[in-house]
Amino acid sequence: MAKHRCLAKVVFEAPGTGDDDDDVHQTTIRCNGRLFNINMAAAYIHNSPAILARLQRFLQAQREFVYEEDPATYEGPSAEDERNSFHQWLITTFQPVFRAHAPDVLPSFDPDAIRSGTARPLLADEGWDGLLTSRVWGSPPAMRRQWADQVRETVTTLHKAGVVWGDAKPENVMVDGNNDAWLIDLGGGFTEGWVDKDKAGTKEGDLQGVAKIEEYLMDNDRFEMTSEDEQEDKPEDKPEDKPELRGDHEDREDEHEGGSRDSRREERSMSKRRKIQ
Repeated sequence: MAKHRCLAKVVFEAPGTGDDDDDVHQTTIRCNGRLFNINMAAAYIHNSPAILARLQRFLQAQREFVYEEDPATYEGPSAEDERNSFHQWLITTFQPVFRAHAPDVLPSFDPDAIRSGTARPLLADEGWDGLLTSRVWGSPPAMRRQWADQVRETVTTLHKAGVVWGDAKPENVMVDGNNDAWLIDLGGGFTEGWVDKDKAGTKEGDLQGVAKIEEYLMDNDRFEMTSEDEQEDKPEDKPEDKPELRGDHEDREDEHEGGSRDSRREERSMSKRRKIQ
């Protein structure tokens, strides 16, 4: 019997906050050309302290990596290394599932078939990281600004050549391995909410869609998590308007006593260490 080939990698994540046992973190793995969505939450794990601890370490690393929280000060793997290690563990753990539902490699995802010329790769396997909506989460404003500018510049070039994009929306923007944005689906049409029906298939409709894409990309409240430090720096007009801060008892005492931001950050890092250990 031929050995099962497992060409698997993580292609998308919908991160949870990890603040609640029922909070679900979704990881999408593509194996042999098929997509598998794996949902994880602390509440799903029973009678396995080792796996629970590993998931908690991963969720902590994910918050640091995606939301750019203050890095933990404990000695150990970096956030990126912890994520990569957990992803590899997931792939290994779900091998039986991949073997059952993705027993062979689709030609368009088979490097040997592509190399020999008997198959052509899809965009998803040529270094493209996916339609824009999966890349914006956790991306810095400068990167999102770059994508918005590239979309506008590309549409301007199309219009000069007498070509209309048509279905202007974030789902029709691809990002390649160099973090450059490219437009797809130039076959016309429109999507409600991005282009008005009476402007569909026109340059005016394209510009309307581009403006909404730019607004979508630069919505910092949507794609960036406000840190506790940013909340602490906001002016407070009334005591009752003060946001409830997460953290342990030491954090709140330190704030009450007028401790510095650095000391509060150190307390949070120590708290993280205790939770992980």
